[in-house]
Amino acid sequence: GLIVSSAGFQRGAGKAAKNTNVRLINWEQFEELCCDRWIERHFIPTIERETDPLQIYTEPLIGTRMVNALDLLDEADVERFKALRGKWCRLGAFALHLYTPILGIDRIKALKLPVRPEMGPVYDVPKEILDATTFRGLLDNLLQQNALALKEFDEVFGGRP
Repeated sequence: GLIVSSAGFQRGAGKAAKNTNVRLINWEQFEELCCDRWIERHFIPTIERETDPLQIYTEPLIGTRMVNALDLLDEADVERFKALRGKWCRLGAFALHLYTPILGIDRIKALKLPVRPEMGPVYDVPKEILDATTFRGLLDNLLQQNALALKEFDEVFGGRP
């Protein structure tokens, strides 16, 4: 087992754990052990699954499904859809960047937090996402914004096209 401490251990802890199956590690060691696995198995798949509908609404080339759905809208709702695409397209592009494999690059090791220094002004997404210092914080804030975006799009279409 593991005992993780961000503040160190008491003087006798190392001696007490010496001949056991308990390993004493600090927070950085814990992150090295678990972070890559969590990103690969939870963070990336969750972003891909949850933001896929946003990709459909905001992708630059509108697919057949969206064209057919737009044909059913009145002119005011089409304009509302266009405005929402402009409002949310950068969030969709940012999410896509997080889960799309990059040829020859280990995306887990390449992803550094906060992401603002790497992304700069290219992505006009909420500061809570760009300035997140933990992957959980980034994920939670991204999913919250994604839910807001999908709610607005779904109101235009009366559900998912």
